[in-house]
Amino acid sequence: MLLDEESEEYNLYSEDEKCEFVFRIFQMLVLGGILCQFEDVLQPYLDITKTIYKDLIRVQKRNTSDDLFVSTLVLEVVAKDDKDQDYFPSDSDNRQNIAFLLIDANSREITTFIHQYGGYCSANLN
Repeated sequence: MLLDEESEEYNLYSEDEKCEFVFRIFQMLVLGGILCQFEDVLQPYLDITKTIYKDLIRVQKRNTSDDLFVSTLVLEVVAKDDKDQDYFPSDSDNRQNIAFLLIDANSREITTFIHQYGGYCSANLN
């Protein structure tokens, strides 16, 4: 559904929806890392996606009404060197290598949310 473009379920979500931060969290959890195993049960992924999203994103009520708004700015970050090579996260073309800065303007706090597929955790395991 998330990787196989030939799958019937691949187009369940629009490209705009796939760019949403909550979808990126879900995708990161489902795709996993180098030790990920196949799983048919979706609900735990939905539950933890909701928990992580609610922990990272701040919602506030407007002073003039009861309307709610998201006060957290989410920025996807890719750092490159002077030769335009990715160094953080490495290989940012891989959809599993993501880095976000979440900025809460009211509290003036910055939170990082990062996932790097493989590589760094396989060294020196002997």
